[in-house]
Amino acid sequence: MSTFMTAMTARLVPAALLAVCLAAPTRAEDARTLVHEAVIPASVEQVWTAFSTSEEAMKWMVKRAEIDLRIGGDMRTSYNAESTLDDEHTIINRIISFEPQRMLSIQNVRAPKAFQNAHLFQQTWSVIYFEPLGPESTKVRSIGMGYGEGPEWDDIYAKFERGNVMVFHALQAHFGGSPGEVLVNPDRAAAHQPVATSGETDRTIALLNTLVGTWMHDGATPEGAPIRVRNIIRPGAAPMSFIMTGELDHGDGFKPHATTLAFRIPDAEGGGIAFTCVDETGGLTRGWLSTSDDGRALIWHWPMTATDGSRQVYHIESEFDGNDRYVSRMSTVDAAGAVAAPFAVIPFDRAREPAAGTK
Repeated sequence: MSTFMTAMTARLVPAALLAVCLAAPTRAEDARTLVHEAVIPASVEQVWTAFSTSEEAMKWMVKRAEIDLRIGGDMRTSYNAESTLDDEHTIINRIISFEPQRMLSIQNVRAPKAFQNAHLFQQTWSVIYFEPLGPESTKVRSIGMGYGEGPEWDDIYAKFERGNVMVFHALQAHFGGSPGEVLVNPDRAAAHQPVATSGETDRTIALLNTLVGTWMHDGATPEGAPIRVRNIIRPGAAPMSFIMTGELDHGDGFKPHATTLAFRIPDAEGGGIAFTCVDETGGLTRGWLSTSDDGRALIWHWPMTATDGSRQVYHIESEFDGNDRYVSRMSTVDAAGAVAAPFAVIPFDRAREPAAGTK
């Protein structure tokens, strides 16, 4: 989606699915890739038409579109309803290849005036694959390739890493669905794992080691009923892995609430710390961990999918006050990536004696 949605990056709402190279700065096999994958509640014919025809593209993706579906044809789009499709707001992507209802690849040959580092972006390319899963269900997989290394490249990569999720959500909504799960780089060990530096990984590991032990919180539910929370964190079998068990006590003893496995991703897969969590309802989260700029807080990027398929993304900061106390602040994250004010602030104190198995 990357090239379709180039203009949105200039408006700090980046999004896109496609791009193809004019001249790659490195060998293709050495460059970074960016993959997004989602299920769309529509037939493969409908989804293909949404991407490949002017009329349908203007219903969900852009304000103006002229798509010449042929090899070497141009896809002219704009987010400005008054655009002539030959002005500073125009995006031009050139079709490199396609197979109807199966695959589409394009290159960006013109970006909007406000788009930064367009000369780098035009050295990338992308391919979109359309896979029918049923009469009214299609998996769309976007692969952007040719991303280089360095701060400017990192900025472009990060914009489309976030923005393409919004594009998939818009496509799901266009066909009457609610924003569902969008996998980012799903072939990595952690579906939502961004590239991390070794320094960031080391800081995260250091805080996770501080977290090892048993932590308690005595509080009350929003309705005023007493509740106790116990988190037990211990080292895992593999180096730099951690097993976390959360338990709740509503007055009848502690019962399992959630089980989490956090682990280091090999550097060859991008590095960083990922985690997988299953809660008592069967909800599944596959996210990643980082640290705050001051190094005092673990940050949990928490995209949870419920058993009914609904999805909510949370942002959780666990800030340490010394080695024996931390405070977790929990917030929701909207489809645009904005973090709301915390809806829960929960302090935890280290238990002096092991509490596992006690009532």
